[in-house]
Formats: sequence, structure tokens, C-alpha cells
Amino acid sequence: MDRKTAKIGRPIKHRSVIEALAPHELYTAAAIARLGVAQGLIPPEERTRLRIAMGRFSQNHGFPKEGDGQVFLSGQPPMRGWFGWRFQEALDE
Repeated sequence: MDRKTAKIGRPIKHRSVIEALAPHELYTAAAIARLGVAQGLIPPEERTRLRIAMGRFSQNHGFPKEGDGQVFLSGQPPMRGWFGWRFQEALDE
């Protein structure tokens, strides 16, 4: 690959977690990390790292700042979330 077509950065470490997302469900970075632990795709001690990585992933791939919708968790304010398909499509960019 030449510099114009080379991908920037390194391959995504948590590809398996992103591939496990339901395409039409909304996710926050924290929800993806919880899912990764719950499905045994990452060890619990990596949850915080995955949450941070998914936050950066959404920024680095130009996801809409307002999100695709709001995620509501009891006792917390609404959070912006993105559909699983958006994360999955960004894997191959």
C-alpha cells in the first residue's frame, strides 16, 4: 500500500466484540464494554480499556456527535448511542 491508501493506526484489537453487536441496537461505549465482559470476549479487568477504546473509535471514524439515538439507563441521564451496524461498517474503513 502506498501512503494514500494505507490505513492509519493499528488493527482493531477488539474486533470480536464489535462483530458481536446487534446491527439495529443502540450502544454506548460503556454498553459495548459490558457486553464484551458478559459474553466472555474480554476479561473483566479490560472493561475500562475497551470503553475508552470504543469512545475513541467513534470519534476517529467520524460518527455523528449527536449519536443515532439516546440510550436510557435507570438512574442516569440519557446518553448518545450509535447503532451496532455503524461500528461494524467502520471496522473495514
